[in-house]
This record gives sequence, structure tokens and C-alpha cells, in this order.
Amino acid sequence: MELETPPRTGRVLLMVWGLHAVLVTSVVLAARNLLDLHETVEGCGVLPALMSAVWLVLVLGACGSSIRTSGGLRAWLTDWMGELAPRGFVRIDGEEAPVLRFGHLAPGIRFLANGAIPVSAITAVTWSAGQATAMAGRDMDDWIVCIRHGAGRIRCVEPSARRDVTESFGNRLVELLKAAGAKSAVETGPR
Repeated sequence: MELETPPRTGRVLLMVWGLHAVLVTSVVLAARNLLDLHETVEGCGVLPALMSAVWLVLVLGACGSSIRTSGGLRAWLTDWMGELAPRGFVRIDGEEAPVLRFGHLAPGIRFLANGAIPVSAITAVTWSAGQATAMAGRDMDDWIVCIRHGAGRIRCVEPSARRDVTESFGNRLVELLKAAGAKSAVETGPR
């Protein structure tokens, strides 16, 4: 059993792709500065080479920390590629002990994200407005569905969308979970 998540809007995809492009370009330029160290120091002085080294240490440190948190390089790469994917899905796997899995859809590619939530551990499916709405004081079409499970753990299903789209997805997700044997007492609705 599977359900597609709301699609990412074009502006969100453009922003995500743009930020990744800037990050990758800056890392490549910093690495190039260090590879051409003699020319960099001779032409510009020590400061550009030092800043390039500091930038690479910061980026590699952040990536290393993220890789450890994600559970390894493969898990991190899957999550990273998922950020770039225009669509996602949730699905139920397993007959005896069903689990909720998350995945990403890109043109010609379909892959599962890391981690799964046992359906029996899910206590609530809720949706609410996001941070942009709270800051602007008006609806900014940033509603998101969150799944509460285990001992106070929360997993939000990306991306955020208009309230009606999020509410429809949330209700369909609750039906999918109930069909998989989730407790009938699963809370639902906006918060």
C-alpha cells in the first residue's frame, strides 16, 4: 500500500537546487584554491588559501556529523538525494509487523529513504501550519503532516503545502495506516 506525498512547488525545488549548487560550487572553488596553493598564495596572498581551508573544514565537518547522524554514508546520500527529488511517497511494508517507510520519486528513479516506523507505534497523525505562518501572522501555505510515534518522537512528512492539500494527504495517510492495522484511536486533525 502506497501514497504519494504532496509535490514540491517549483520555487521550493529551485531554492533547494540553487542552494546545493552554491554549496557544491564553493567547495570546488575552495578545493581548487588549495590544489593551486602556490599560485593562490603568490597571486593573492595567504588569506584566500586560509579561508578556503577553513571553509572545507567546516563543510566536511558538517557532512561528517550528518553522515554519523544518518547512520552511514549510504543513508546520508539517500537523504541528500531525497532533498533534490520533486516528489515523495509513504508506503506500508510487511504483513506480520507492518512498518511505514518513506521514499522519493525523481524522474526515472524511485528509492526508499532510511528508517521505518512500526505501524503499531504510531499514536497520532496531525497537521499544522509551519514557521512561516507563525512569523507572518497569516497563512503562508506551509502546512505539514507530522506522525507521532514511540516515546514522544515525531516524523514530519515533507514538503509543506496549502492547508487543503495537507489536510487531504493527512486524512488519506490515516486511512492507509488504519488499513495496515494501526490503532483505531489514532488521533488526527489540525493542531
